[in-house]
Amino acid sequence: MLRAGVCVVVTNYYRLFSGVTSAWIGGKLQNGNWIWTTSGKEISYTDWHNGQPYNGGPDAGILLRTDMSPGHWDDKDPTQNHAFVCERHY
Repeated sequence: MLRAGVCVVVTNYYRLFSGVTSAWIGGKLQNGNWIWTTSGKEISYTDWHNGQPYNGGPDAGILLRTDMSPGHWDDKDPTQNHAFVCERHY
């Protein structure tokens, strides 16, 4: 599950090593609720950038932005191409 510290670590990695400015984190808007794509569970922790979410459309996905305040989220059209973050279980 994504938490504040994880968002900052991922943000710093992307910013420092890849130059990527945003990455999909696996959340999406479904029937008016933000859920995790893989589990279908409602998202309990959020870290939206000021004024977000507002413009992603009815099927928006969640981007972790590295060009805004570190680790904050933005909603975008899921057909846009961006890097992505995968969850791995050990």
